Amino acid sequence: MKKMVLIFAISFIALFISGCGGSKVLNLPKQAVEREMGQDDVYNAILKAGNRKGWYIKQLSDGQAKGELFVRKHEAVIIIDYTATSYSVTYQSSKNLNYDASSGKIHPGYNKWILGLKQQIDIELKRLNLQESSQNVSQAKAKINQKVKVEEDAKAEEFIPVKSW
Repeated sequence: MKKMVLIFAISFIALFISGCGGSKVLNLPKQAVEREMGQDDVYNAILKAGNRKGWYIKQLSDGQAKGELFVRKHEAVIIIDYTATSYSVTYQSSKNLNYDASSGKIHPGYNKWILGLKQQIDIELKRLNLQESSQNVSQAKAKINQKVKVEEDAKAEEFIPVKSW
């Protein structure tokens, strides 16, 4: 019985230690934008998503931004390259996240933060698409209403009642 408990304890400790070794750094190359939009729109979606998730986003140049996240004593820095059709998220540096350059492993929390940012960017991009679609529908309705009014005015001019005295 003692042997079984000892084997179980050693197995549990080995499993625990191997599980705490970190996760492979998650980079997100070429994440497609659902529908092509302006590069500024993609940046604005990244900026809004970052702000909602606690990231500080700063534009470095046209098509490139830097993201920084500070959580308790941890710090993560990423580079976000973006175009009108895609965006990429790449690890740049970190503090207190046990990053090991030789194995490419990092604290598992980092990958959760990156996935959360990706999900929020995708939500913001969809929100922009919906707003644009809504504006297109409103513009189409306005054009139809204008055309109908012109047709009604033309019909009204055709029928001018003659007053008899």
